[in-house]
Amino acid sequence: MFKFLRKHDHSAAEWQCHRCNEKISSGNRCTNCDRKFNRDKDQEIKSENTSPSDGNKPKLKPIKKYRKNQSDKNDPSRGANSDDTQGVTDTANSVVGGHGSSEPNTVNQKDGWICKICHMSGNQHEQCVMCKQERKDSHDEENIKNRRKRKNMNRSKLHAGESIKVDKERKRQKRIAEDIANNIRDYCQKNKIHYEDRCFPDPNDQSYDRKEWRRIKDVQDKSCKGSKPWTILNNPSPDDAIQGSAENCWFLCSISLLAQKRNLLEDIIVTKNFSEEGLYQVRLCKDGNWKTVIVDDRFPCDRNGNLKYSRPQNKQLWVMLLEKAAAKLHGGYQALNAGLVVESLAMLTGEPCEHIDITGSDFEKKDDKKCQVDSEKLWANLKSWNQSRYLLGISTPKDNDHEELEDCHCYPILAVEDTRDGKKLLKLWTSSDHQHCVTGCLRSNLSLQKEKKRLLRDLKKGEFWISFEEEFLRYFNSLSVCKVEEGWYESRFKGVFPPVLNDEWKYYSFRLVNDTVTKLKLGLFQKSMRGSSMQIESFTDLLILVLQNQEDKLGHPFKTEPLFSRVLSYSKRRARSLTTCSVDLYPGSYTLACFSFGKLQQDDVDFTEDDYVRYTLSIHSSQPLFIDEVNATKFEQLRYAPADALITLAKQSKMEEHSNSRETSIRISQINGNVYCAMFMFYGEICVFINETSEGYIYKRNYGESSYLMAVRHSLSTGDYIPAKSGRVINIVTPIDPETPWEVVAQKGFEPCPSSRASTPAIPDTLEALLTARLIPEIMST
Repeated sequence: MFKFLRKHDHSAAEWQCHRCNEKISSGNRCTNCDRKFNRDKDQEIKSENTSPSDGNKPKLKPIKKYRKNQSDKNDPSRGANSDDTQGVTDTANSVVGGHGSSEPNTVNQKDGWICKICHMSGNQHEQCVMCKQERKDSHDEENIKNRRKRKNMNRSKLHAGESIKVDKERKRQKRIAEDIANNIRDYCQKNKIHYEDRCFPDPNDQSYDRKEWRRIKDVQDKSCKGSKPWTILNNPSPDDAIQGSAENCWFLCSISLLAQKRNLLEDIIVTKNFSEEGLYQVRLCKDGNWKTVIVDDRFPCDRNGNLKYSRPQNKQLWVMLLEKAAAKLHGGYQALNAGLVVESLAMLTGEPCEHIDITGSDFEKKDDKKCQVDSEKLWANLKSWNQSRYLLGISTPKDNDHEELEDCHCYPILAVEDTRDGKKLLKLWTSSDHQHCVTGCLRSNLSLQKEKKRLLRDLKKGEFWISFEEEFLRYFNSLSVCKVEEGWYESRFKGVFPPVLNDEWKYYSFRLVNDTVTKLKLGLFQKSMRGSSMQIESFTDLLILVLQNQEDKLGHPFKTEPLFSRVLSYSKRRARSLTTCSVDLYPGSYTLACFSFGKLQQDDVDFTEDDYVRYTLSIHSSQPLFIDEVNATKFEQLRYAPADALITLAKQSKMEEHSNSRETSIRISQINGNVYCAMFMFYGEICVFINETSEGYIYKRNYGESSYLMAVRHSLSTGDYIPAKSGRVINIVTPIDPETPWEVVAQKGFEPCPSSRASTPAIPDTLEALLTARLIPEIMST
């Protein structure tokens, strides 16, 4: 490292540049390529090419041979983040010279900073020479999207944010991206070069082989031949998304669904025409935040020049560009192996997509499989969603027992139909060549086989029909729904769940004054570990509650106890990358509360970064909203918002027990008259005790016989006193590992108690906001 720092010295004599072979009479820079004099390389060249008396010394090696031997140091694909000791920081952003040429033509620049947007190195001024972006902007993680600083993106302070039209925000982001692309193209045209992305593939990856990455015009694959001109989007259809060697059917399933809604494709593919410079831009939503990804036109091929992953259909690049952008965003094509359709739908649309377990999730305990789906309601929803042109995808479990359906495979739903003879059918599509793609239905379905001719009518390759009752409910385990609405508004807030329930815990408050109903779709995202070294993603639990505020006589919220008067909607507590809920709201004052209990700790000590959970809350609304971030530093009573929110949910669940008889994830245990316990079986259990009588109660609960659970109180056995007319969160138990089978088994005991008693174990200060007894709210009627 120290050798590298001192090697650029002045030369007092004639020297020859080892890179461009130019002879320099004196000075410290080459007059041709503007390279600094390098004593370790250029001085040796000088000594080899001076006077005839030095003729016995070795002669200068040809430039081409030198480049071959130094390919690791001067490879145009070397990444911008390589170590200084590798001699990479003094090379310019690599580009491939000549349109269609494979010979490297490096545009040389001085040592300088590396742009994080276009990956141009050697920048000397505050503005990147290639993309014209300021240095401070290029180092912003949210570089292209958040160039306009929005107050509601600040994580450390409280701010207010006004929702904006989704279409307006998309156009703004695309204008910024197009300006950057124009600057890069101008630079490439001026210097007669191709754009080459130095960031992807990662040059430090040991498996990276430059020869395997070919520009699209150099690919030998049959799908790239023909006289048709190259296009980005010509006539997209679901059968364009043909799966390659990557196990990314979850991603291609969503791509094929987008083919049915061209306007969504045009929103995320910024580059509209084939680029001679090899520069393309794609917008993807990662962890709830939109990012514009720049990619070049190189794609991985095998030794014969055939594409390894998705292939172009009718010489359209849109599928390949989306797949490459997703691979770059997550660290490589292999990072796209395995996933849920809901994850890819959210990535491609930015919407809070819904995940529905049909026969019990692979990631949840066996008891949750008792929650049978209401098939009649589900079929009615499927027809309604299909009529609304929502995006629908389904998946098979890993232990699928149907020979014609692949294990852990994802299928887009293209149509939902009721036939005249009463059959309920769904049209699916697959990129695999199974026999059912020819017959129009699964061979095992004898009733559909009789209608073979009718089913085959107008079916494209890969499409087939299945029965809702006989096959959908039996062989598929999950359904993903993306409800894309036109003309809606959106807000996005970033936040952090600290490891203790302190005064900085954020809530989101707003007031509605319009007489019309306001529809909301909420999505709570946490950071995905896809592409990291972790083989199994380690998600913590996420929960959203939509609460109506209790107001004082002057109409002010957060001034009285209890804080809330009703729960309007809530998500299921899940340990996944995303949880969602939706609600219809009328005029009033509301709070959005986001919780994560799995990493709460009792001791307020020094925490590491891993103890904090970063999240993004996306809010899509049919009407514009003005949302305030609030916490207990601004409203003291908000310190007890976690307890009040769960107590309100428990009281309301008891009142709606009969109307929600099919909601088996909520269990009410009647103890004595107006004394009862509400258990929310969301990824473990949240236990809340409600005492509506005029005397106090002691309640003991023991989870000692449960399997693979951890408790927020760090004890599976507890005893608590609940005063009259009060409620209390007793304990929250969470699976230690979602991949390991777990089970909730609890023993309970209770008795009236005339006087207050201390809790066992004692409640630490860091959990008072959750475990303190609070007054029961008067639930407002709908």
